[in-house]
Amino acid sequence: MNEFANYIINNWPLDDWSINVEVFQKIVEILPFGSTILEFGSGASSNILKQFYKIISIEDNKDFLNKYEGIEYIYIDSDKQGYDFIKLKEKLTNVNYQLLIVDGPNDGRENINNYLDIIDTNCLIIWDDTQVYEKYAIEMANKLNKTYTTINCKPNGDFWGPLGGKKFTLIQ
Repeated sequence: MNEFANYIINNWPLDDWSINVEVFQKIVEILPFGSTILEFGSGASSNILKQFYKIISIEDNKDFLNKYEGIEYIYIDSDKQGYDFIKLKEKLTNVNYQLLIVDGPNDGRENINNYLDIIDTNCLIIWDDTQVYEKYAIEMANKLNKTYTTINCKPNGDFWGPLGGKKFTLIQ
């Protein structure tokens, strides 16, 4: 890892509401700068990741849509069942990426596992917030016949910190 990446990792200005320092560190470790990341759900971490990667964000919350310059946003409706994956399929045609981050939507995130045939899963995958969604990340790994590792992050913030910190799961 280069010195600049170490500087950024050690000065990560985010807390438990976003992907955190351990997730960013793992991304830098496994994905060359300049690669493309497709993320389900965007936020403050998207704004930092875009400095090193091409970011394509699937977003259902209009408050986050086009919030940051330099990110390609794809708007898709969602409900309690999650994203409208049928409409999403046509929007993802010819979209190439090397990492998929599952960090949204807030409702119905687990339903991605019912639509794996319309998403390119021939890439690295990170599920954020697996302190809540771990069984769905494991289900995805099993359906894709891939290995997974769940990482427990250091407590960082007032929300997940008292409960032992956030987790994320890497599927490869």
